[in-house]
Amino acid sequence: MTKLLAIETTGLQGSVACADKGELLACELLRPDQRSAQSLVPAIDKILKSQGWSPTDLNGIAVAIGPGSFTGLRVGVATGKVLAWACGAALYGVDSLEAAAWTIAADLPDFLQNSAGNPLYAEILKREAVMVTIALNAQRGDVVSRDFLIRLGQPRPIPQDPSFRLEPLADWLNRRVKGSSKEVFPLLYAGSPLASRRLKTTPEQISAFLPEPFGIPTADGVAKAAATAAPADPFDLLPIYSRESAAEEKRKMAK
Repeated sequence: MTKLLAIETTGLQGSVACADKGELLACELLRPDQRSAQSLVPAIDKILKSQGWSPTDLNGIAVAIGPGSFTGLRVGVATGKVLAWACGAALYGVDSLEAAAWTIAADLPDFLQNSAGNPLYAEILKREAVMVTIALNAQRGDVVSRDFLIRLGQPRPIPQDPSFRLEPLADWLNRRVKGSSKEVFPLLYAGSPLASRRLKTTPEQISAFLPEPFGIPTADGVAKAAATAAPADPFDLLPIYSRESAAEEKRKMAK
């Protein structure tokens, strides 16, 4: 795929990226002092100009569709849909957790090789495979999570579930993940909830935590994951929210 723009706005700080024929060319973080609705379009304009591209040069637009928070996610998806329709570019919707997994698969081998002294890392290098469970904050003590089998040296992570789970943070932390073959793999945790004060951990769990930015969705990961995504219709692609809004949950409880 040539001349791809990737958009990620599901987290606290979004990003955009440009890739050409699968090679990342540039990545731009959105301004942290502005909301995505203010910062996204200027960031897209800036990164396209840095490559000498105009919007009509784009062949593809990949956008993170969630799970994520309401406002930022809507802004990113709506912007990607409008750009794709206006420019005649193919549109790709990418799961946010899968985008994070693609980045981990690319960066994990070097990280493990350069992080001596952790017996778990040594075991992963020996097995050449690891299960990574990635989670994002879903508020109210919950997380959205998904598990991926990563084989070192292979760029594509293998999802172990068809979609994400919404679960309490404590349940995610105490998971024991098996692969689809029922083989037990070494387990690593990644994602924003690892910085939560709610965590009650054991030393073994702490040694399995991957430091940020591992597990944080980025436009770079969205661009990588788009390589295996199917094109979507701009009129049909919808954001996937981490959970219903508080008002919707209260309304259901009141029935």
